[in-house]
Amino acid sequence: MFREASPKSHRRIPWFWPIFIVSTILTSTCGLNITSSLSRYYVARGDSVSLKCEFNLAPEDLCHLEIEWFLKSADIREEDKPLIWYVNDRIHNRYYGCHFSSLDPQDGDASLTLKDVKLTDTGTYQCKVKKAPGNKSKIMQVMVMEKISKPECGIRGDVKLGNKLRVNCSVLQGDRPIQFHWKKITGDRLFPENRTHFDSIQGDLYINDLQATDSGTYRCTAANCDDCMNVVLKSWIQLESGAKEDPENTV
Repeated sequence: MFREASPKSHRRIPWFWPIFIVSTILTSTCGLNITSSLSRYYVARGDSVSLKCEFNLAPEDLCHLEIEWFLKSADIREEDKPLIWYVNDRIHNRYYGCHFSSLDPQDGDASLTLKDVKLTDTGTYQCKVKKAPGNKSKIMQVMVMEKISKPECGIRGDVKLGNKLRVNCSVLQGDRPIQFHWKKITGDRLFPENRTHFDSIQGDLYINDLQATDSGTYRCTAANCDDCMNVVLKSWIQLESGAKEDPENTV
């Protein structure tokens, strides 16, 4: 049974103890820290991507630095797959196709580069950085998407002043949904709001009451996510002689 100590048995506690304890807690929370903020990556199949895991150390982090990368298992009954780790100043790589982005991860960059990604590389990745007493980890989502094929542009309607024109941009391959964007890159680059509108899903640009100022180069951009590689094709319209393809079409 616990009992309260008698007043005579009380020891005088130094006044600086509470301050020391609080100081220790505050210091430990300000130690090792992963500074990279991006947690979701979209990448086209066959491309490379660098999963950012940059970190800062604190003076009280005195032990050996350890870095580990895992591919998290989708089944909680299965163990996570270790990919690569850094311990005792040495790099241990278990799988081909991935490596530390930095030649010397101990300098504060534990980022992981995935090369020639496949659709099966889609998943949840975890970066762990340990240097006692510090211990931090970061979760990242990777989505590998089918690369978009080269967009094809076409014109529907007669290219004559006063006519209604539809310019179409389409792709044959690529994960849906695909977003299309049109931009005029020569001449009067502003689309007249009362005569033009876009269909970002179908890729159509509509121009009503065609004017001479509508002549120029129009660029279609197709992408199946905000951060994926855009596929760009240029086509241009010549009002006097109809429409023809730009000889400098590029992807």
